[in-house]
Amino acid sequence: MRRARVGIVLAAALLASTASAASGEAAAPVGSAPHVLNIVRTKVKPRKAGAYSALEAQIVRAYDRAKANLYWICLQAKDAEDILYLNLYESADVSEQMPAVYQDLVKRHPELVSLQERLKELTASTSSTLTTRREEIDRPLGGVNFATMRNLRLTMVQVRPGREGDFMRTIRTANPKEGTWLVYEANDASTFFLVTLKRTSIGRRDGPPMPRALRRSKGVYLKADTRTYAVRPLMSHVSQAFAAANPTLWKPAPAGLH
Repeated sequence: MRRARVGIVLAAALLASTASAASGEAAAPVGSAPHVLNIVRTKVKPRKAGAYSALEAQIVRAYDRAKANLYWICLQAKDAEDILYLNLYESADVSEQMPAVYQDLVKRHPELVSLQERLKELTASTSSTLTTRREEIDRPLGGVNFATMRNLRLTMVQVRPGREGDFMRTIRTANPKEGTWLVYEANDASTFFLVTLKRTSIGRRDGPPMPRALRRSKGVYLKADTRTYAVRPLMSHVSQAFAAANPTLWKPAPAGLH
C-alpha cells in the first residue's frame, strides 16, 4: 500500500477535497462517507496537550493564509493526549496525488514546515492507516455524515489472518438493533475499523462498538480497541463547502473561510 503520508505529523493528516471525480460522475454530497479514508492516530507527549492544541490551531490559520487546498478533520478523545485525524479521499488515485500537492505548497510557503516541526516536538507517536470502505457490509446511520457529525466512535479490530471472510460475514448478518457503523478495511493488514458518526454524544443507546455475535466468535479476531472522539473545529482545516454543510459547528472555527 502507498500511504498518503507526507512529511511529518500534520502533513500526514491531509484531507482531499470532495470535488467530482475525473470521470465526470456527479459528486457525492459534501461529507459523505468516502471510498478511501486515511486514519491518523497521534499520541501527544504527557502534559503537552494544551500546547499541541494551540499550535495546531496556529497551523490551521497558516494554511488559511496560504489558501491551501489541503484539508483535515481533527478529533480529540477525553484523554486530551489522544488525537485523531481523518483524511477523506474519493479514490486511491486522489490520495496518491497528495504528496505532490503538499510539496508544491511548502515550496511556496516554507513557514509551514517549521510549524510542523514544532508540532512534531510535542508528539510522542503517530500512525497512519489508509483504508477502503466495505460498503457492502456496513450499516451507516442516516442523517449524519463527516461534515455534520460532532462525535465519532472508532473501533479498530485486528482480525486473525485468514478469517477476514468470517469477520465480514458476521458484520453483514448482525442484528440491525445492535447499532450502526461504517466499515473500513486497512489496505495493508488484516485490520478493520468500525466507525459510528453522531451529531450528539455517543452512549449505550447507540449499541455496542461491534456486534455481540462477533465477540462470541472464537478465533475470528485477535484484539479490538474502541475509542470515542469529539470534533475539534479549531484544530481542523476544512473547505468552505464542507463548513457550509454544518455552519453551527464550523463557523466558530472558520478554517478555510478567512
